[in-house]
Amino acid sequence: MNSRKIIEKIAYGAIFTSIAVIIKIFISIETPIFRISFYDFPLIICSILLGPLYGGIAGLITDLNYIITNPRGMIVGINWFTAECIFLGFFPGLYFHIFKYNKWKLSIMLFITLAIALLFNTLGIIQYYEIGYALTSLPWRILRDMVKYIIYIYLVDKFLTNPQLYNFSIFGSFSKKHRLINNDLNAEKVDVTE
Repeated sequence: MNSRKIIEKIAYGAIFTSIAVIIKIFISIETPIFRISFYDFPLIICSILLGPLYGGIAGLITDLNYIITNPRGMIVGINWFTAECIFLGFFPGLYFHIFKYNKWKLSIMLFITLAIALLFNTLGIIQYYEIGYALTSLPWRILRDMVKYIIYIYLVDKFLTNPQLYNFSIFGSFSKKHRLINNDLNAEKVDVTE
């Protein structure tokens, strides 16, 4: 991999990480029982497009920024919640490094990702609060993740298969690798630089 490609991946990784940090810190709904946040969406996209290494680093940086800026996060420190963020950024990229992309495989990957992230989240709650609190909030967190699962199947697929984004090299490379470019008018405009 040449240095231009590495710099490009770092730049895109920084963009996705920044979006995830902003969402996690500023655009989250805190309830007494659980938190609703969609910071994992840019981490999943980052991981799929850039690979598991860049996605995992993006997840780590996202959580470290949350720890530094959130008083509750500073008490907790690096823990199961950090492992959850790293996993959210690592696994999708690993999965699509092994498998070719299609909507069915996307739904399997999202199910596995959200289920294991829920497990890490539950372990974190048990570690820093108590098992009763983790069990009380579990049905609500499962419901939250089921809604996210349905939304993410649609959004991730629309995002990754949008021919208008193929002019960006990371989208073009992904679509070429996974054979998403077809012979319609939009695909003819794609300029994939290696």
